[in-house]
Amino acid sequence: MQKISSRRKDSAIRSRSLVGYTRLAAAAVLAMFLAALSLGCGLQNEQANSAIESAAKHQAQAEALLARIQAFPNDWASIFSAPRSQDQLDKANQLVKARQDDVKQMEKELDAARAALVPIRKLSVEQKVKEYAKLKMEAIGMWSEYAMEHLEGIFKEYGSLVNQIAQNWPQSELNKTAQTITAKVKEGSEKLNECRSAEKQAEDFYNENKVGP
Repeated sequence: MQKISSRRKDSAIRSRSLVGYTRLAAAAVLAMFLAALSLGCGLQNEQANSAIESAAKHQAQAEALLARIQAFPNDWASIFSAPRSQDQLDKANQLVKARQDDVKQMEKELDAARAALVPIRKLSVEQKVKEYAKLKMEAIGMWSEYAMEHLEGIFKEYGSLVNQIAQNWPQSELNKTAQTITAKVKEGSEKLNECRSAEKQAEDFYNENKVGP
């Protein structure tokens, strides 16, 4: 067997050491890359969770406003339970304007809720998170339509009714306005059911697919 000279031995050792170091360095770089990638995904998830939480807060504000809006019939009935007077008409007018302001604020909160979810579409997160955001935005969009297309119209008619009462319009004309309000409320109730159905679909998806942290 041929012997290897001392110089060749040293060269071989250095070569093996260099190869070993190169492999170790490559492994370290790979580990750093994977760690950075993992960290990036984590930050994306945090951003998605933050967006969902922000949307939920805005929607909670919208729901609180809706609860006040839905109490309107009882508030209206309470005002007109007493004999008609100017004070009564002033209160009715103030009530209608207050609920109109609530509708506008509800629309703003819903817009903010939807806007909070939009960035999720471009985040590096699981597809189920994006699908939930999509369903949630669709539901919020329906709530916005309900507010703009139904609630605004209903309170506009109530405002007209207060003015007609104040101007002593004939009862037949007041009845026509009341019938218009009743029809709009019925249409609104149908849209409200659609909103609740869309909301339930989004929440069921969230729970069934364990979208949350």
